[in-house]
Amino acid sequence: MRKFVFLFIICIFAAVAGWIAQRPTFHYLSDLRSEIAINAGEARGHGNLLAIQPELFTLDYQTPERLRLKLESYLVKAQQEGLLNDKTIVVFPEHIGTGLMLTGEKSIVYNTSQLDEARRWLAFSNPVKFARAWLTSKSDHRFDEALLRMKAWDMAGNYQVLFGGLARQFSVTVVAGSILLPSPRLKEGLLQVGTGKLYNTCLVFGRDGYPLAKPYRSPWLSANEHHATTPQVLETAAGKLGIVLGTDALNTQAPVKTDILAIPALNERSTLDISQALQATSAKAGVQVFANGHVWGVRSTSQSKLMLKEQPTLTPLDTPHGGAKLLNLWL
Repeated sequence: MRKFVFLFIICIFAAVAGWIAQRPTFHYLSDLRSEIAINAGEARGHGNLLAIQPELFTLDYQTPERLRLKLESYLVKAQQEGLLNDKTIVVFPEHIGTGLMLTGEKSIVYNTSQLDEARRWLAFSNPVKFARAWLTSKSDHRFDEALLRMKAWDMAGNYQVLFGGLARQFSVTVVAGSILLPSPRLKEGLLQVGTGKLYNTCLVFGRDGYPLAKPYRSPWLSANEHHATTPQVLETAAGKLGIVLGTDALNTQAPVKTDILAIPALNERSTLDISQALQATSAKAGVQVFANGHVWGVRSTSQSKLMLKEQPTLTPLDTPHGGAKLLNLWL
């Protein structure tokens, strides 16, 4: 009898292990449509700001190649419309890289309709990684923190390969939105992670595909707290570029001067107002870019914004059809 029970337990564990190991990639027809929603100003050889407002769904993150295909199609559209040159700065939205935690998951994670259910399946599908990450997670959001930590190395690598590759392929400067990572740092040009606190992290890639500077880092806080920061400033072919994430707040006590301001943002609850941000930094032009999409029952419909100093904010018209929006501002 004991042998029978022992064999039965072994069979159960083997079945569960086999189920956990299965990560089939299945066919998915991604929506690659995009439109030029705003094309403001005239090309005068000073470069341009190009905001990419993608329409993203959970299945777009099943493989890095699938996400790359989608983002690449948007840049191909921009290239065909004559919006890319050696002084172009492309800006993607906040947390576009955080979705890379979904890479290589089981189909049930993508197909569930509720966020809480998807979180549970993520943990159940990666029991060993999740348990190890749980032990090093200390915040009030321990469950979510463990989900992020358990895939941090893969997320960091995929993020750099994806956005660095797009910058190199199209020979443009890319502000790669952001990604949540523990203790992110650059070592010999490679984005690496540690075991410390989680940070909302943004890298800017030059035309050669390599990071232009150390990561912009903002502490991962609860939704009711906002980190006051000064923009990171980088030299680009289009001028001094300031970077600040939309979920941060500007530290007006330590003003920074910049020519152009890029604000990758998450949703309309982002604390930064683009007109106030331009005034605080003395930037002559800026962009605040969001993502659209339908993820686990939550639909995002925020509209990205472009602005020239002392001029009205430019926002694309809301259209009923889907697809990405490209917002271009000639400098």
